Amino acid sequence: MDFDAPNIIAALVFSALGFVYFSYGKKQTKMPLVITGGLLMGYSYFTPTLAWNIGVGLLLALLPLIWRS
Repeated sequence: MDFDAPNIIAALVFSALGFVYFSYGKKQTKMPLVITGGLLMGYSYFTPTLAWNIGVGLLLALLPLIWRS
């Protein structure tokens, strides 16, 4: 992971969204949201560039919406 401002901001945004997914999923006992939230909070440690960070983050953030349909 590059330690530049855009990469860190993207990681914070997607981690915050992951926390919301995780908390809501835990409260509603919906495991897909809990799993997606956990993945969103941790995936940014394994993405090498900003493009990968945003791409994987968007894919994971939209996964519960696709999964539900």
